Amino acid sequence: MFETLDKSVGNNLESLKVLDLDNKTIVVFFSDNGQKGPKKGKPFRGSKGDLYEGGIRMPLIVRWPGTTRAGSVCEEVVISNDFFPTFNDIVGASSNAVDIDGVSFLPLLKDPSTGLNREAVYWHFPHYRLGLGPQGAIRMGRYKLIEWFEKSAFGKTDAFELYDLVNDPGEKKDLADTRPDVIAELSSRLKSWRERVGAQTMAKRK
Repeated sequence: MFETLDKSVGNNLESLKVLDLDNKTIVVFFSDNGQKGPKKGKPFRGSKGDLYEGGIRMPLIVRWPGTTRAGSVCEEVVISNDFFPTFNDIVGASSNAVDIDGVSFLPLLKDPSTGLNREAVYWHFPHYRLGLGPQGAIRMGRYKLIEWFEKSAFGKTDAFELYDLVNDPGEKKDLADTRPDVIAELSSRLKSWRERVGAQTMAKRK
């Protein structure tokens, strides 16, 4: 699969060159989730379907001749929700849509050392998939909180997992028991975000 993917990307880039469009085209290489199957995405934990880093921390490569600098690296966190406002920003289009759940990362494409001044990014999976239960997550700064909805709906104490992604990118040490202050803040923000965007939530069976 990797060989086929590599050849396909190469064919696309070569076609742009043949058509004399390579310097007029933005090429984006991106994956929406980690590998499917064994949870061996070392050094990260998890795989497709997980909200651990192995399931959601993916490469994003942008080739934009004349704007992005070849070989440059940006450490800023972005998410697929950001594509819509970014592409709108690039072409100078306006949108009547309100409360867009994403921000333009056009500034990062021009200068990878800049930031987005965004407080947090969010994930929401209120359904069962790949043997996993409904869950959501928020990443703010160095911390990531994962909420298991089946447990939080009934007030269980182990409904949350908390990780310091700076010191523990492999998510091996759950800090939920030692940082109740961070749990309280991030869980409140996650709940407020779901309400703000109208996210579908689980309902208890009567």
